[in-house]
Amino acid sequence: MGGIHNSGGFPSVFNNTIDVSGADVPGVLVERSTPSLYNNTITGGGESVLMSFSDVHHYNVQRNLLTGGGVALEFNSSSHISVEPFTISGSDTGLFFNDCDYATISDVSFSNADTGLFFNDCDYATISDVSFSNVNNAFVFNNTKHSTISELTITSNRDAITLLSNSSVLLNNATMGAIGGYAAVMDGNSTLKSMNTTLPLAKVSVRDPLSTLEVFWPVFIRVEDEGGYPLEEVEVKFANVAGQEWTYYTPADGKLSWIWMEEYYFTNGTSTVLNPYNISVYLPEYIPQWGDHNINRMLSLQYTLEFNYPPGSPRQLRPLQTHNVTPTLTWEAPDDPNGDVLSYTIEIYEDVVSPGTLFYSGTSRDTSFFVERPMKYHHSYYVKITAHDPWGKSSEKVFKVDVVNTPPDRPGIRIVPSPASSVEDLTVNIVSPSEDPDTNPVDVITYIYTWYVNGVPVQEGESNTLSHHYTKEGDVVSIKVTPFDGIDYGTPATLDVHIVNFAPYALVEEVNLTTEEDTPLVNTINLNDYFADRDLDVLSFTAKEERHLSAVIDPVTGNLTIYPEENWNGRDYLIISASDGRARVQPDPTIKIWVTVNSLNDPPVITSVNSIPLRGGEVELESLQNARVVLRPVATDPDMVYGDALQFSTDAGAIIEARGVPIDDPDLEYSFDGNTGEVSFKLLNALVGDLTVELTVADSAGEEFTARIIIHVRNLNDPPTPPVIVSPADHQEFGTLTVSFTADPSDDPDLHIPASEESLTYIWDFGDGETAEGEELEVTHTYRVPGTYTVTLTVRDSSGLSRSTSITIKVSGEIEKPQYTVEKREETFLEKYYGWLILIVVAILIVIGLLVLLKKKEPLEEVAEAEEKDLEQLKAAVAPALPPPEEAPPEAPPETAPPEQPQPEEAPPETPPPETPPEEAPPEAPPVTPPPEEVPAETPPAAPPEEAPGETPPPPSPPSEEVPQEGQPAGETPPESPPGTPPEQ
Repeated sequence: MGGIHNSGGFPSVFNNTIDVSGADVPGVLVERSTPSLYNNTITGGGESVLMSFSDVHHYNVQRNLLTGGGVALEFNSSSHISVEPFTISGSDTGLFFNDCDYATISDVSFSNADTGLFFNDCDYATISDVSFSNVNNAFVFNNTKHSTISELTITSNRDAITLLSNSSVLLNNATMGAIGGYAAVMDGNSTLKSMNTTLPLAKVSVRDPLSTLEVFWPVFIRVEDEGGYPLEEVEVKFANVAGQEWTYYTPADGKLSWIWMEEYYFTNGTSTVLNPYNISVYLPEYIPQWGDHNINRMLSLQYTLEFNYPPGSPRQLRPLQTHNVTPTLTWEAPDDPNGDVLSYTIEIYEDVVSPGTLFYSGTSRDTSFFVERPMKYHHSYYVKITAHDPWGKSSEKVFKVDVVNTPPDRPGIRIVPSPASSVEDLTVNIVSPSEDPDTNPVDVITYIYTWYVNGVPVQEGESNTLSHHYTKEGDVVSIKVTPFDGIDYGTPATLDVHIVNFAPYALVEEVNLTTEEDTPLVNTINLNDYFADRDLDVLSFTAKEERHLSAVIDPVTGNLTIYPEENWNGRDYLIISASDGRARVQPDPTIKIWVTVNSLNDPPVITSVNSIPLRGGEVELESLQNARVVLRPVATDPDMVYGDALQFSTDAGAIIEARGVPIDDPDLEYSFDGNTGEVSFKLLNALVGDLTVELTVADSAGEEFTARIIIHVRNLNDPPTPPVIVSPADHQEFGTLTVSFTADPSDDPDLHIPASEESLTYIWDFGDGETAEGEELEVTHTYRVPGTYTVTLTVRDSSGLSRSTSITIKVSGEIEKPQYTVEKREETFLEKYYGWLILIVVAILIVIGLLVLLKKKEPLEEVAEAEEKDLEQLKAAVAPALPPPEEAPPEAPPETAPPEQPQPEEAPPETPPPETPPEEAPPEAPPVTPPPEEVPAETPPAAPPEEAPGETPPPPSPPSEEVPQEGQPAGETPPESPPGTPPEQ
């Protein structure tokens, strides 16, 4: 029937029952008016629109029941719409808004629809207190902004919210249950803000980098003094891990309510977690209290409540009976007078509550707990749940939980094959699985298969297959299948099958064969391929009818050979039967083999090449590189006596060109005679190796015969081409001693032989006695001295043949001089304090001189003797303290460095001569080494000359200045050098 149509005015439509199934018009159509519709029941079908509104404003639609149809409720180009208490079921699209503003949808339920609400090009939509069940897409927003969804319940849907093309939605206080697809799908620069909503982030699909997802949670804080009175103007700071801060001040009641803290942020493919927050109260002795929400928190100040009451006991544990050995336990949260956030301790005891029977324990911050340790079936457990508040108060309650199991029922089974032969494996299949009421979770049912042969068990286990090796003809095989759910065995199912012998059977009805006149079909077919036997019995075959055809059957292999009558052609058949040797009432199976014999033109045959007979259609020849080969075939044809003519063809030209030698190359000297079949050509280098030439002869009827001629061409080694030095040029001059050489690679005909192992080696002779050998064509050489050099490059193949080329170059430049470093050694103790020792010796000598002057009465000879003894004693006393002779100079540098120039010895520090009394000269200081004899003027003196009597001696020379020569003991004077010889270094 038709619907209601109104245009203009203020219509009211209520208490109507309308059915528009199959109609072309909507159930209610309202245009350009301000209507009120309520308490209507409208039913539709197919693509029908139940309610349609266009260009209407400020109207109310409430308490209507819409069922079926394509679109339940449709709005176009409208504004200030109110849709409330509404029930929509079974429509493709529940509510469709197109180009609408300020739509309010409240207290609407959707079920069994493809799309619940669809907004297209709309603004400022407000949706609250709506529920969805079994809806594919709860919300679809396309280019719709400033929309708000609150008090939302979604269960058993595929996708909850889809945002497309610059849509923005605020989702507040929503509950999402089982979501089959995505909780939210975002694309096209969309924005979704989730506040106080159980939005599963794992089921949010952000499909473009411009879309943004933000998750917020509310915070409640009350600031009180010690007496429990609220305080105002208290500064409360919130700071997240990203360094963002917010500051609030408490009002007169001391409460900060509905402060939205952003927990999660996702955009451009990157997620940011902003938890935890640090909350700071900037007045002493204030206690921040939290509402019940799921957000990590840190408090900068914590105090103990002055007055605190313990929480109540947990209530309503579920489940109290379970088929799951690792259940998730849930309970109702107890009441807490202070409104504290509670935590829980869970202790599970086996059979009885006792410290020795503690089975499992753990903690939880919500009212659920997963038992990870598997429990035992058919056991009772006692679960003690203790509720704790943040201030140390607690309460507990014990619940009994029974873990039970129900065995599975009997399965449905089938054995294949049935009946069976003695060579077939038996398989039992489960056609209807066992059922088990244990559904939390569903038990994993396995099956135990027990096989019996004639009542005797032969196999048991998890295999559903019995090998035929256990059976023989006449046996009765039984199978027992027992279901097992992991705890208990269920009711078994049994079945029997008989082992019998089967008759052979033909696989085809007839076979068609063709042969030529006077040509037998030898072993053309194997009759075992055309008959079969399920028992795999050995079959025997018999030819029942023979006329123009005779048959020979191999009794072992079953191969069939058919001989046509001589000079006969036409079509005839044979009847072949098969038997397994068992007596049966029914006849043996047969097949009919048809043979067509064609009249024959005899083909030509090449019998020999170069008088060498062909074997298997082939002949092998040998030759050397650069030799000329001539192939002369001999062909016969029985039909030549009847005027049949022969013609030859060959692929020799293609084979030669494939080796890189053009047929028109004059060096090849290629020729071919199609009448005689003679082929001749020269074996050039590229043809070295095995060369296979096919020579075909054909008669006038087109019959052909092809001979394969294999020519083994042995190689003769060829020298390489002379090398070419590209750089430098001949007679080129260089201002440096280092020269780089470059040459072009040489060629060698042997390199182009297929699978050649030829290789070339390049030897550079730089003309200064040095060479370089290898495969390098670019080398660099440094000459030791300037000059003109002849550089020769030689290329040599692996057989020793070589070619050379030379150039002349001139090099100049400075020869680098090696640098040497003489390491300075540390001074010894005596070398460091040598001057002080000399001063001590001089002081002692002065003292001795004074003592001698006091003894004026003694003769001068006695004084001299006494002085000499004192000096000897002084020498003996001072000698140990004197430094050892200087070490030999450092060794010469490596052999490439020039010898080190002699360095002059450092003079010892000058010591001022001691004051000498005027009466007598002091005694002479003893020299460390005796002075050598005088040497000619050109030789440096080895020691100073002796002082004249009565003269004041100069200060003694340091003993350490005498350096012993190599192999000379310390303290001795080195031998004099011969005249004109420089001193040794």
